[in-house]
Parts: sequence; C-alpha cells; structure tokens
Amino acid sequence: MAITLSFCITFFLIFSRGTMSSSFGSEITNPSSGFAFDLYQHVIKGKEQQNVVLSPLSIYTALGLAYMGAGGRTKEEMASVLRISTNATESKESFRRLLCKYKASSMLSIANKVYVQSGKNLQPSFVEASEKVFSSEADVINFSQSDVAAKTINSWVESKTNNKIQNLIDPSNLDSNTMMVLVNAIYFKGFWKNQFRKELTKKADFWTSETESVKVDMMSNNKAHYPYGVFEDLDAAAVELPFRDEDLAMLIILPNSKTGLPSLEAKLRSMDLFKLRQRMHSEEVIVSMPKFKIEFSIELNDVLSEMGMSSMFSDNADFSGLLNSAEPLKVSKVIHKAFIDVNEEGAEAAAATGIMIARMCLILSREMVCDHPFFYALLDTKSGDIIFNGSIKRFKSE
Repeated sequence: MAITLSFCITFFLIFSRGTMSSSFGSEITNPSSGFAFDLYQHVIKGKEQQNVVLSPLSIYTALGLAYMGAGGRTKEEMASVLRISTNATESKESFRRLLCKYKASSMLSIANKVYVQSGKNLQPSFVEASEKVFSSEADVINFSQSDVAAKTINSWVESKTNNKIQNLIDPSNLDSNTMMVLVNAIYFKGFWKNQFRKELTKKADFWTSETESVKVDMMSNNKAHYPYGVFEDLDAAAVELPFRDEDLAMLIILPNSKTGLPSLEAKLRSMDLFKLRQRMHSEEVIVSMPKFKIEFSIELNDVLSEMGMSSMFSDNADFSGLLNSAEPLKVSKVIHKAFIDVNEEGAEAAAATGIMIARMCLILSREMVCDHPFFYALLDTKSGDIIFNGSIKRFKSE
C-alpha cells in the first residue's frame, strides 16, 4: 500500500502509503522555457478540438514543493524534468528566486499549502524548505473524514483564487491511506495597458476550419504600439499585449492559416521564447481578438510519467524526506484545474494543482485579426516565466 500527497495549485499532489522496495547537471531557474512547452505538448495530445488553459508556473511550483522531500531516482527524475540542480542548496535558491519576484505583485498571487495526516510529523528539513522557500504553512487534517477534509482543502483554494477554482479535490480522492496533500493556488487579475473599447466589440466570424465558422464577440482597439513580429519559420505572426503597471503581458501567436494551429503547436516544443521575443519590434498595430472564458481540468499522472517522472507514481518512489516516519510514500494523483477570462478590460486567471500521496492568419500591414485558432501565453516580460498558456480552438454555436 502507498500514501497519497495532494497539491492544489489548482494543482495538487496526493501522496499515499506504498510498498517498501528496494544529476541532472544544468540548472534552469525559469519554468517557462523547456518545462512549460514540454508540458503543453503532452497535455494537448488528443485534445485537438478542445480549448486549453494551463498554469505551468503553478504545476512547476507544486512539483518543486514535492521535490523538497524526494530522494534517489525519484529526485533525479524530477530534477531532470523540472530542469533544476540536484544540489539541495541550488534547487532551493532557484525556487526562492522564482517566487520572490511575485511577492510584491498587485496582479499575481501565489499560495502554497501542506496538509498532513493527523498523527504524522513532517521532516524538519522539509518544514524549513516549505516555509522559507515556498512560504507554505502546514495544517494537520484527518483524511479518513474525506468529506470534511476535501471541503477544508477546497475552501482554502477558493479563498486564494477569488472563488474561480472550486471543488478541486473530490472526497473520493482521499481516504485513510492519504498521508499528505500539497496544494498550490495562483490567481491573476490584470488590466490591459491599452484597453479594448467596448463600443468596438461586435459579432464576427471565428473560423474553426477552412469552411466552418461561428459568430463570436470580437474585440478591437485603436492603433497602438505593441511588440509585433512576423515569423516565416513558424508560418505565424505574434503580438504582445502588455498589462498596466507591471512587467506582465499576454503573447498571442496566430498561425497564418485558419487550420495552422496543429503545425504551430508541433514547433512550440523546440521554440526559444526569449529568442522569439527578441525578434519582435514595437509597431503600431490594430488588434482584433475574441472575448473568451475557459475552465479546464486534467489529471496529470500520465502526462508527468510520459515527461519522465514515472518513478514518483510507482512503489519504488522515494519521498523519504517528507515524513518523520519510515512509511514509504508515492504520488497517487496529480490534478490541475485552471480558469481564464479575457475581455475588453483585461484578463483574470486562476489555477490550482494538487498532488496526492497514498499508502502504497495571413497578417496584413499592422493589423492582427485573431479570427481562427491561436496560441496564447500570459508571461513575465522580464524573466520569461510562463504563468498561464493555452490555445483557443472553438466557440459554442449560438
């Protein structure tokens, strides 16, 4: 049997009690580079007709919290996928620098929480890392009272995401074998530096194929200066819409073809976002894009295993640095839930991740019309951190 660990970032990890069984070198402190695009590639498999929103930053942070208690092969796999050093001091400093950047933000809030089974004690080294690096508090909870435990965790997530992420953890995910739940919640609300004028919003066609379209509320703004670029290698154009007061922006990459998103997405994994943005220049652009609101949830066990973290789900998992007791732990469930709302005033987004561990378009002259499927990323323009990303592929017919 194994123990379950849960993280709600609207990403959570559930650790369960498991059966006892017998370096990565280069450090990348920016989770928005390889990890974010690798994650996106795995998530979109089989979701060709589905709108997607993820928070790589939320998932990265929750996994980082779990990593603080990992050892052996589990630690090596997680370090490789997360692109961090296996050296404890270096990895802690990487996450400390990452999270410190947003502590004073008026638009973005990041919260972490550790729930531990009543009667169990955390390793002092894990407590120190969770408090000093992740600013995470630990609460004791009785997971065998699954309804009460789930309500407690979900209430915390709702309070940290302005009620945008609800019912993250189902009571069925928790039982007497659940030992820990690690939760991360992210909430963002920002206003465009150049807001779209509501009087210019009108019904327009959004093309889901070469011959099929649906009417959407298409926003437009007056001509303004934005970072903009046309990329022949991507067969696409990109524009960066800044938010007011902070170094945060939404990057939109629009394929030239109405059906070009799958081809673009195939290239994203090897795309260097920093170099791409260096090729963009300030130009006067009229931007038209649809208003959209997305809720998205996914269990990430298979995705993370495919990315190279299979050990943490097996009976060979090593999370010996989490609890003082000698019980073997493995991750039984990883769930991510995200929300985004984009309108004339700006954008609002939230995400949560939980980890549970149990007993064993053709662009013409400075006008960008997003009237067919496109990729987007909400990012930090200074560090390149990808906070949210996803794609818009379809709207419901009226």
